[in-house]
Amino acid sequence: MFLAGNSFVCNRAAICWICKATKLCSVLKETSGRAGPLYRPPGAAPRAAQLKHRSVQASFASTAASSLHPRGCTAPKSTPADGESVPAASEAAEKVPPDGTRGSWRGTDVLAAIRQPQALDPGLYVVATPIGNLEDITLRALKVLRDADCILAEDTRHSHKLLSFFGITTQLYSFHEHNEHAKEGQVLERLARGGAVALISDAGMPAVSDPGAKLIAAAVRARHTVVPVPGPSAVLASLVASGLSTDTFQFVGFLPAKASQRQKRLQQLTGVQATLILYAPPHSVAAILDDMAAILGSARQCVIAREMTKLHEEFHRGTVADLVAEMHTGSCKGEVTIVVEGASGAGGPPPSEEQIEAQLRDLISDGVPASHAAKLAAKSLGLPRSAVYEAAVRIAGASHCSRRLSLILEVGVHLDRGQKITA
Repeated sequence: MFLAGNSFVCNRAAICWICKATKLCSVLKETSGRAGPLYRPPGAAPRAAQLKHRSVQASFASTAASSLHPRGCTAPKSTPADGESVPAASEAAEKVPPDGTRGSWRGTDVLAAIRQPQALDPGLYVVATPIGNLEDITLRALKVLRDADCILAEDTRHSHKLLSFFGITTQLYSFHEHNEHAKEGQVLERLARGGAVALISDAGMPAVSDPGAKLIAAAVRARHTVVPVPGPSAVLASLVASGLSTDTFQFVGFLPAKASQRQKRLQQLTGVQATLILYAPPHSVAAILDDMAAILGSARQCVIAREMTKLHEEFHRGTVADLVAEMHTGSCKGEVTIVVEGASGAGGPPPSEEQIEAQLRDLISDGVPASHAAKLAAKSLGLPRSAVYEAAVRIAGASHCSRRLSLILEVGVHLDRGQKITA
């Protein structure tokens, strides 16, 4: 009975110690999962990874309202690694260096980090803006837009979103193709008074297939300072991502909307050996590729860049014939840039006589002399001038005879009617 009692007492004590140990283990496990390492050597600074400084893009996305949130600028969610703890807001605030810079930019903090506002030198500042992702804007562009006296924008509603995103409150004025001529004098007058005026477009560099070229030319003629502020460019972005030759390239811009005029323009590009870069409305891409296949040749390498720097950015690659089939089977949406291989790399057949004569007729009908028309056509088609000169003279002679015949017939009609002909 005594032994049994002692055994019972020992068993109860063992059970109590087991329960305490189990509870302690659960507490330790919960604490380690929540607070990270239990021990840190005295004076040891937290690792840089623990501070979790976010990128500029992630911070921009977190501070912008949903209506101003740029597509493709969403910040990835950051979670602590195993065994690490995220500092509280007060602790993170103490980590800001004495010079005021920080790893996380917020609104006007970006501008403050550049330097304090100061007046710009007088002149017209041509400022490039992002073509999709707001993070592509340059610090210099932000400074100019902040410190300018006013900003001329292609679409004030569109540009207001960009300025609000970065906390810029400079006065906006509309300046587009429909009021460019009317407002040109007002802008030049402001420049003459020593003003600093910034010019922006909806995306990319102003005056490149956008309003502003006439204003810049007028400012140069008036001897005002014109300051380029370079930045994002759909032309260069599509070219370097295409994989085609970058040694020489030609920017074509938008082709004419009418099929006959578009084909005439492509005819002039048949012999160009440089890589061709075009802007295209999404609803016209299939028709443009059809004309390219018929005029430039279906074997040329081609790249269609769509929605560059945005969330749905994509590149379609292949020959012109491949992309014709692809565009006809599916829809194309968004901003589109087409990059086409030059004539020298395509290895296609030389231009036909019909192509040569069609281009010569277009030039001569516009009043270009036969000799100069032969020179322009030869350069465009990649042929020696002697190869097209004879055809140019023949077409010019036929055109002259046709005009003389028309004049004779017109005179005959007047004589039949008994009207007096004045020389």
